[in-house]
Amino acid sequence: MYLTTRKDVLPDLSSYETEAEFYAWRIGVEGVALRSDVFNEITDGIFEKAEKHGVVAGYALIEHPTDEMWEANDEIAKKLSEMFKRRHYPFSWGLSRNEKMSPGTFVVSLEIVVKR
Repeated sequence: MYLTTRKDVLPDLSSYETEAEFYAWRIGVEGVALRSDVFNEITDGIFEKAEKHGVVAGYALIEHPTDEMWEANDEIAKKLSEMFKRRHYPFSWGLSRNEKMSPGTFVVSLEIVVKR
C-alpha cells in the first residue's frame, strides 16, 4: 500500500530482490509521498508486486492500541483514502521479518498516526 498523488514517479519494486535494495526502494517511495501536497491515492499495487517476489503473503489493517484487526479490502482502502483526503497524517514505512513465514520473507508495513 502506498500513498501519493504522483504514482507515475514511484520506483518499481519488481527490480529489487534483496533486503538492502528494498530499503532503497522504500526510501524512494517515502520521498515521493512526503513531497505530495495531499495524500489522496491509496493502492495495493505494492503488495501485488511484493507478493510476486515472496516479500509479503498478505496484508491487514491493525489498530493500535486496541489491536483490532481487519483483513484488507476495498472498504478499508476507501476509509483510508477518505482520511488522507481530509487530513495530513504522519506515516512511516516498515520492513520486518516474520518468524512464522518462510526464510527470506518480509512483512511490508505502513504506520499511520491518526491521533497524537
